[in-house]
Amino acid sequence: MTNRFISAWCYEHDFTDKLGAVIALEELEEKDLKEENFSEDGCEITVFDKNYTVYNWNDIDDMISDKQCNDKNDIISQLDTNPAFSIIEDYINWEKYFNDRDYDESDVLSSDFVEKDFNGDTFFICED
Repeated sequence: MTNRFISAWCYEHDFTDKLGAVIALEELEEKDLKEENFSEDGCEITVFDKNYTVYNWNDIDDMISDKQCNDKNDIISQLDTNPAFSIIEDYINWEKYFNDRDYDESDVLSSDFVEKDFNGDTFFICED
């Protein structure tokens, strides 16, 4: 089956390309494409009772943003014990700080995730 066929089938059955990426990764056959074989709830995908977590770049970008926010809060809490820090905190360019540090998918995903290109998009898939 082509990715285009799988994507069209997913669309017809109210699934997203996240499921399509798993179907392509697992190299399922057309005879396996029965709606009752699949479920999808956000990033959680079930295929024949096997559970997967699937992220796309939008999910990864959100996760990186959350990590940057948490890292910033960790830095502030570590420095907050120093009274001089409260004076200079307003002068820290946090945007430059994080732009100088290249966060990518490896910063927010475990090594268990595999990258799958499907229908023009990249998905990160992990069997749970």
